[in-house]
Amino acid sequence: MRTIITIATLFVMFASVGLANSEEAKEPTLYTAYNIWKASKMKCINFKQGTDIIPAGTEVNDVRLWDQSRDSPLYFTTVKDGRKYTIGFTNRWHPKKSMENYRDMMFTTKNFEALTEGLSEMEIDAIKKGVLVNGMSKRAVLICYGPPPEHYTPNQNASTWYYWANRKDKIEIKFDPDGKLALGDQSRQMDIKKESKSETMASKSQSSSASETQVAAIPKIKVNKNEPWTGVWKIESPGRSDTWGLKQRGQTVVSSKGHHMEIKAKVNGNRLKGWGEAGGIYYRFDIKISTDYISFEGKMDCPVNRTCLIIGKRKE
Repeated sequence: MRTIITIATLFVMFASVGLANSEEAKEPTLYTAYNIWKASKMKCINFKQGTDIIPAGTEVNDVRLWDQSRDSPLYFTTVKDGRKYTIGFTNRWHPKKSMENYRDMMFTTKNFEALTEGLSEMEIDAIKKGVLVNGMSKRAVLICYGPPPEHYTPNQNASTWYYWANRKDKIEIKFDPDGKLALGDQSRQMDIKKESKSETMASKSQSSSASETQVAAIPKIKVNKNEPWTGVWKIESPGRSDTWGLKQRGQTVVSSKGHHMEIKAKVNGNRLKGWGEAGGIYYRFDIKISTDYISFEGKMDCPVNRTCLIIGKRKE
């Protein structure tokens, strides 16, 4: 029968063997097993909000639980800067799990090189950036994002996982039959191979592909060339989709009534630059409309990435 050694077991072993009484006894060196997003109140659910993270493979010490209860707070200190962290546990988000389980998942005796051994260079680069890229394996996603909370993803063998940007916004990710990450329509998302190309080349390629597809799909839509941003747009970005209703008045674009994302932006030539707000979170964006006014693409602040590719397709 295979023996599984957890972080808890390691602590007991080092505390109980004879060497524990000698000067040579040392506790195991521990590292974070996945990226942990920083917040004023950090939780095991690991909300993907902002860009400030404790990277996977960060050396830590003084890892301890407050008590033996299921939802005991977890404490640890990052060795390099001596900063102390507290992580809370919410029972309803983690059925059949405890903080002790999460302690064992959150920390490892492997440093970053050992933790990511066997992964591709692009997977390792994505993990370092805290972003998801098409083609990543489940193992790479776990190191990048951590375990998906069990209340929506009770089985990691499933092809769909759910993470959370905050208490309201759910992030859905899907895997193909080979267990590789497929962020929605792969033809309109960043591909792990395209990531190795320059940003400019990738942007031009995706713009051309998106425009050709959209023109063929929606040939009858009429556009007011004096207000090309006015309309309803289907939005695609890594891990999620949305709908924007926009109204252009002169050089100003705002969200139309009935749409949850509040948008305020300014037109500059064929570009639109501004911000959107939903659920108290602000997202800056800078997008460029196609010459036929049927599509746009650009960059946007995302809860799951520092910046992400955003593509819009006109619906009406």
